[in-house]
Amino acid sequence: MVSHKNTSEDKAVKRREGRKGFPISMPSTMIVFIVLVYVTILLLVTLDLRPRDDSCDRFMVSFGTKEVQGPTSATIDFGKITCDPSPTKLKIVLVVNGTVQGNYDFQSNEDGGLLLTWGANVGNLTYEDAADNGRVNIGDRLVLTDLRPGSDYVIYLIIAFTGDLITSDSFSTPAG
Repeated sequence: MVSHKNTSEDKAVKRREGRKGFPISMPSTMIVFIVLVYVTILLLVTLDLRPRDDSCDRFMVSFGTKEVQGPTSATIDFGKITCDPSPTKLKIVLVVNGTVQGNYDFQSNEDGGLLLTWGANVGNLTYEDAADNGRVNIGDRLVLTDLRPGSDYVIYLIIAFTGDLITSDSFSTPAG
C-alpha cells in the first residue's frame, strides 16, 4: 500500500485542477474591487443627481414695476429672473410701517392666494402666473389688497427652504 502524504504542493495542484476557467489571484481581485469603488465614487461626485427642478444654487429674482392703485391695493411685477424657480420654492415677507410683519407662503405653483404662515395679516397677496407654467417668470405678478392706507411697506422675497433673502423693495400707499 502506497501512502500519500498531503503536501502543500499536492494541495495546490488539487485546487488548480478543481477550478474551471481562469483563476483569479487575491491581488487581482482587490485591484478590480478598488477600481470599481473608485469609479463609483467618481460618478457620484461628478454627476449632478439633484432633480432638475430649481437646480440652481441661488435664485436671482428682482421685483419689477410697482403700481399702487389706491390706498388699499398695489401690484408688483417680477423683474429679472434666473433659474425660473417654482413659486413654492419662495416666500414673501411683508412689513408695514417698519413694525408689523406677515410671512406668506405660495400654496401651489399655480395662480392663487398666498397663505399667511406667521405674523400679522398685513394684506392679502395673490400670485398671478402670466404664462401659466408653474414658474416665476417676467410678467408674473403679486396683487396686494386690503393694505393699510397711508402706510409704508417693504416686501421681501425669500428662498423658502433656506430663509435667504433674494431681493426686497418698498412702496407706500396713499392716505384714504
